[in-house]
Amino acid sequence: ASIVLPRYLAGPEPILQRTLRETALFDGENVEPWRASGGLWRIGQDDDGGRVLIGHGAASRIIPGIENSGAGVSPFAFQVGVDLVGAEAAEVHFGFEGDDLDRSARWVVRYGVDGLVLGRREAMDAQLDIRRERTMPPRTRDDEGPGYHHLYVEYQGEYWFAFLDDESEPFAHATANPQANNRTIQLVAMGGDVHFSDITSIELRAKSTEPGL
Repeated sequence: ASIVLPRYLAGPEPILQRTLRETALFDGENVEPWRASGGLWRIGQDDDGGRVLIGHGAASRIIPGIENSGAGVSPFAFQVGVDLVGAEAAEVHFGFEGDDLDRSARWVVRYGVDGLVLGRREAMDAQLDIRRERTMPPRTRDDEGPGYHHLYVEYQGEYWFAFLDDESEPFAHATANPQANNRTIQLVAMGGDVHFSDITSIELRAKSTEPGL
């Protein structure tokens, strides 16, 4: 049975932090960098008139500008804004153990109507093995605009850390394999179209030990 974890449990602490240097992974104009592997993906608008990536099924892309060496890729983070609209769930897949995204094991952050999960799939269609679960209601769509939550995933060499919105503590972590296909991310929409926005990669730097920095 899965365990509901309202806060981050004792575990490895992130040693890096996000900077303000970001690179757009979706520019609102071009869907070509994203490779669909099921379903239909297109550019549309949300309730605020912002351009979003809309789809169901799966779409993936390589994150550009990340150095790769024999020791693996350099640390980085990415963020994805998710509005379920009327869908059941949205997933972000990362840390693929191979280049065949349908058959490779991977880590998964799932945001759905039943809450937030970090888990593992041994293949695209394999059952989700839940490692951490957090119950929370989905953000509602109201007069204030779309109902987005922002998911942040950080690759820090030994570990992946997953964050929700502007929270300073990760809600979960996972062991990283430096030799895995860590430059590829995949978006998955289940049970209907999902709106994805603010999809960016983010540079990381060492945490400052000086007060106020």
